Amino acid sequence: DMSRRMAKIMAALLCAALMLPFCACAGDISAGPDSGTESQDTLQSEPEIQDADSAPESSDSEEASEAAPDGLFIPYGDERLKYTGRWQETENGGLRSYWNNPTLSFKFTGEKLALKLTGGGVFNVLIDKSSKSIVTQGGWLELEVPDGNEHTFTASGRGIELAGVLLDSGAEVTRIPDSEYYIEFIGDSISESLYSFSYNSPDLLGQDSAVYALGGIALHDKWGYYEAKNLDGWDSTMRVGMETAFFNCEMPNEKYEDLTEFRFGGRVPDVLVIFLGTNDYLDDPWNCEDFAGYYTAFVGRIRSIYPDTAIYLCTALSDNLAKLRVSGIAAAVEAAAAACDNVKVVDIGSWGAEISSDGVHPTEAGYALLTEKFAEYLAAELGISYPQNAE
Repeated sequence: DMSRRMAKIMAALLCAALMLPFCACAGDISAGPDSGTESQDTLQSEPEIQDADSAPESSDSEEASEAAPDGLFIPYGDERLKYTGRWQETENGGLRSYWNNPTLSFKFTGEKLALKLTGGGVFNVLIDKSSKSIVTQGGWLELEVPDGNEHTFTASGRGIELAGVLLDSGAEVTRIPDSEYYIEFIGDSISESLYSFSYNSPDLLGQDSAVYALGGIALHDKWGYYEAKNLDGWDSTMRVGMETAFFNCEMPNEKYEDLTEFRFGGRVPDVLVIFLGTNDYLDDPWNCEDFAGYYTAFVGRIRSIYPDTAIYLCTALSDNLAKLRVSGIAAAVEAAAAACDNVKVVDIGSWGAEISSDGVHPTEAGYALLTEKFAEYLAAELGISYPQNAE
């Protein structure tokens, strides 16, 4: 579906743009946290948008009015509004979006569309094939609706604070159906990349998905490589690992203390894929042994929240100079799989993905292979018809 794919591309592009001030990187774990290893963004260019009609317009600042326009108001909690990714109610009466690719979508009729925003934000909107980046201070944001009577709307990006949407008085609003499966991914820069299987394999399978990933993040707190020097008082000892970050709203390069605990309770993922360890300090056997314990505890905590979700743990793609990353991560995922029910190990390291010159991240061809292989794997696991294995 072009609209859904464009929404994910624009959300990820916007996310990447917002990440630049944070200097987040995911370097080789053998180099050390302050080695200055190049980030993923310096190694690969962004994919081009092929459909000219879908290309984004300029991201001029949008003036939002405080006066409520006339029309049909749909509050943020209406079941006809579909949310994917991480959203949570705020104290000032609305939903706020968090992490990599949160989206709001619905179908509507008519010529009017306005968003009631309880706070300022930077995000992308896609109405049919017309895409635009929005910078707003909040209030009523009126959007231009293309010609025609039936439309599809998607808003995507971190920091959307939505109270509701306003349409023509006689408008019809329709929920976009949920896919058969909802798939979530947890990872670092390899999962964060627009080329990654985390974004593209679910699209190939036609399934809803969400990504929780940050370049340079480790599993364990105080390990890893991302930078957040924009935050007052921050230093490298304050790095938050995914063992803490996943259970909170803010990404750890946005906030490192007084994090907002995420209240799980929305759509439960059918599948959860974890691909972590590249940025953990697996440079001696003692760290590897500790890492297996941290990994098992992390998976166990997730299992307590999602008792019926199928969890898949990925092995490493490449080793570090100490030659302990592949073996350390393999031991950790095997230990976690043995300790928790309905957990499987996916040996993506055996798929032969080409690795770039940095020794960590796949090349474009490597990402393409991982995307195809992971789509095939999930299709077989979930019983989804897919061109490569369809009868």
